Amino acid sequence: MLRQRVFRARVARRVLLLFVVSAIIPTLVVAALSLFTVTDHLDEVERDRLRRNAKAVGLAVLERLRFHATELYNLGVTTGSGLDVGLIGRGGAAFADSGRYHSVALVGAEGRRVLMGDAPDLPLTDAMRDHLDRAGAAILTLTDETGANIVMLVRVPGPRGANIVLAELNPDPLFAAGSNKAGLPPDTDVCVFDARRRPLYCSGTPVDVAVLGSSDVARSEGTSVSTWNDGAARQLTASWPLFLQSAFGTRSWTVALSEPADVVLAPTRRFRLTFPLAIALAAAVVFLMSSVQIRRVLYPIQRLHEGTARLASGDFEEQVRIETGDEFSDLAGAFNDMASRIARQLQSLEARNTIDRAVLSKLETKEVVETILARGPQALGADGVIVCVRREASGREPWELAALGPGGRYFVPVTPPPAAIQQLVDRESGSWSGEELPGFLQVPGFDVQRIHAFLVEPIRVERHVTAILVAAYSATNAPDAQDHRALQQLADQMAVALSNIKLVQDLEALNLGTLEALARAIDAKSRWTAGHATRVTALALELGRVLGLGEEDMAVLNRGGLLHDIGKIGVPAAILDKPDTLDADEERVMRSHPEMGARILAPIAAYHLAIPLVLYHHEKWNGTGYPHGLAGVKIPYLARVLAVADVWDALTSTRPYRKAFTLNAALEVIRDGAGTHFDPQIVSVVLPYLESLAVESRDTPDDAATETRQKDPTPAAARA
Repeated sequence: MLRQRVFRARVARRVLLLFVVSAIIPTLVVAALSLFTVTDHLDEVERDRLRRNAKAVGLAVLERLRFHATELYNLGVTTGSGLDVGLIGRGGAAFADSGRYHSVALVGAEGRRVLMGDAPDLPLTDAMRDHLDRAGAAILTLTDETGANIVMLVRVPGPRGANIVLAELNPDPLFAAGSNKAGLPPDTDVCVFDARRRPLYCSGTPVDVAVLGSSDVARSEGTSVSTWNDGAARQLTASWPLFLQSAFGTRSWTVALSEPADVVLAPTRRFRLTFPLAIALAAAVVFLMSSVQIRRVLYPIQRLHEGTARLASGDFEEQVRIETGDEFSDLAGAFNDMASRIARQLQSLEARNTIDRAVLSKLETKEVVETILARGPQALGADGVIVCVRREASGREPWELAALGPGGRYFVPVTPPPAAIQQLVDRESGSWSGEELPGFLQVPGFDVQRIHAFLVEPIRVERHVTAILVAAYSATNAPDAQDHRALQQLADQMAVALSNIKLVQDLEALNLGTLEALARAIDAKSRWTAGHATRVTALALELGRVLGLGEEDMAVLNRGGLLHDIGKIGVPAAILDKPDTLDADEERVMRSHPEMGARILAPIAAYHLAIPLVLYHHEKWNGTGYPHGLAGVKIPYLARVLAVADVWDALTSTRPYRKAFTLNAALEVIRDGAGTHFDPQIVSVVLPYLESLAVESRDTPDDAATETRQKDPTPAAARA
């Protein structure tokens, strides 16, 4: 019954027909072609293996012949030299017992000398002697009633002319060693024939020479494969010509390898038997499974599956399109609607997470507002966003309104009435129409024709409304409860960010106030230094701007300027206010204040970057400063900048031991100290600014101060 209901559907019948036409028939055709193709390939692979083995055996035999030639050459050289180290002396027994030779003889000017066995007496033709002179070795094949004999001749030098070593080779170790070296299968028989097709060696059943072909064919075509029948089984034989003419002066031998055809072609037969059965079984299983599970392989379901996979990979843009006119079309529509909702929610979550990370890392209100404008519409699913922020954390100063919507981006100052702010606070959550929205929040591009509804969320920091967040929605994008929750979450994020900004600003103000209070406390120790740290800091910052320092360096310079004389807390007031020249002990106490200041600030991590300015602001460019006598660029750069400002203020301020220098006189001191007291490069950059100060003052030099300056170019350095 189930099968009947399935095949009654048009879609099911279409899929079944498509399966039979597109799957079963092509599969059977491909299977048949594969059967013949793979069978032929396996047959060729096995034949190629046999050919390679025949060539390997031939090369191994050739290598063995060259070994014999070298061995006989060495034997001839040793024996021909007259040394008694031949077959009878040391090592001779091992040579004789090797079984590689039946006989060995040495033929030369002194006659014929038999070294081993019964060596044949061969007459040497002129052609043979010429070849020996050229190649150094030759091979002759002799046949008699006992079979074929292989004789190798090797030409060796002697004390009375050239000698010839004549050796009858044992074919068994010669060809068996070559076969073993080739690593042949156990069922392989090896035969070697000379140029006249006379067998030189056979490890098993001799090969029918009729299948070997002519020597000319072997020379032109290389390895060949033939089949023949030895009476018991069909054999597959591969032959390879062993070319010996150039090396040994004899015509080519033929190496033939035979294997039973049943063994060689066994993989092919197994494949022919198993492949059709496997194809038939696979087709039957697939057909039966497709009949039972026809609904699970229908085209619409496959499309829905692909759409689900795209959804899982994060692709929400491409929709599933099914136009079959049945229930699957409705299912595809519902699937696409669900994908759109999921995409919107994920985009909103991603945007809110981005905003959350961004706003919490910002330290400026403007940066927070820019982040909300950039990602707010995506996070809220809105058509536009309005952010209205107080310029100050509290008070009734004007606000700034920033908006991003259909009409573009806007930044305008506004002054919302307190009643309008209170209205926003008192109203319960819900959407606002364009007419209901307070006037100060209405901006161009957010008119009623474009925007259908607004969601408004006031943002409080320390119980005061400091910002207002508004999301605008068009008529085709009406907000719901989820949108309002997203707006509340975004407002909470913005509230945290504004609170952090206010906290950082308060901390910076507290830190700066603490530094200034500490600097005034230090200056208050002596009436002569009142305001010194503040003035030095202000001048150092001006010099820093002239030098083009960055914000971080300017902040360090500000702290270092305010704290540079903090070590004077440990210097007695009597020394600070002494009108006369300091003695050696007093000078030592005075010069200890940089190190004392560094020790005071060492436990405070926030002031670590300012410690080098406190410690080294009395060092001089030529190395005569204190406390460590640093010179040149070894003095920290900001300390060199501070030194100019410190000396300038000390010179232009009245002290108990002298009157204040005029600005022109102080300018001369700074100019003269370039390269000795001060960094000449810094002086060259800031000197125009100091000159402008001197020009503006229009002072006349003070005689007493000028006289003091002439005695000591930097009279203020010790007690600056």
